[in-house]
Amino acid sequence: MQKIEDVGLQFNRIDTKDFKKTKLSNAQKIAEVLNCGVGNIRAELPDDYLTFYLTYYYRNKGTQNKRKSKGKGMGLFPTKAIVFDFDGTLTQPQNGETTWEKIWLKLGYEINECAELHQKFSRAKISHKKWCQITKQKFNHQKLNKSILNVISDEINLVDGVNETLKELVNAGINLYICSGSINYVINRVLGTNNEYFEEIKSNKFRFNKDDFLTDIIGTKYDFEGKSDYLKQIAVENDIQPYEILFIGNSLNDEWAHQSGALTLCVNPRLTNPEQDIQWSYSIRTMKNLKQIKDFINFE
Repeated sequence: MQKIEDVGLQFNRIDTKDFKKTKLSNAQKIAEVLNCGVGNIRAELPDDYLTFYLTYYYRNKGTQNKRKSKGKGMGLFPTKAIVFDFDGTLTQPQNGETTWEKIWLKLGYEINECAELHQKFSRAKISHKKWCQITKQKFNHQKLNKSILNVISDEINLVDGVNETLKELVNAGINLYICSGSINYVINRVLGTNNEYFEEIKSNKFRFNKDDFLTDIIGTKYDFEGKSDYLKQIAVENDIQPYEILFIGNSLNDEWAHQSGALTLCVNPRLTNPEQDIQWSYSIRTMKNLKQIKDFINFE
């Protein structure tokens, strides 16, 4: 196993020829040790280069120390792109409420009504599109308009250090993105001039009529499982490897990001366990200033 395990990666461009070949009989013995089928250990599977496996291997190679390492990705991966969630990541936690929950409450609904729809979606009883349609009907009934969203947006504060940190990252040549289950109108208003630091923002979209009343909700396809798809897309568009991307999130809808192969950082966790080694590469239990993320970024 020691002869076969080292794939000899140089962390520039990797493919299946990095893996050593062996006889089927040896592969079967390894599969028995790992308690899996021999088909699970062959190359050209979707998990060949998941960052979790790469970092685990290089952290633990030749050592008995199995503690989870903190810090700059063991110096393995240069950070070329960072993808942020929004609520609770770039913004200060607000009584544990998301932007969506704030809207429901502002319109006079119970927060449990919002949670019930989320639960139905999570249990695959309704689609994301249906979720948006029902929400739109509820919002229309209470005449949601831009002025109400402005009040809600102005109650949301960015976490300290956003402007300075984003500026430093961009100046270092790192491309920045937002991939969020929040709302485009709110994100843009809260960010203000900080919007200019981002290459792209993916979120749910609100449409309004000429009188500024809500007419439609266009659900993003890049939430939950879709976050992984978006990270893969960024890797392709920038001609970089997934492990050169850092995703920063805080909640359960961010847990799919790791499936892209990106490094993941959990900050101010809400409804997720930051100690889940597969979903989260690193964590900051309490992030008071965005500059704290720099401890998990490898500047070239």
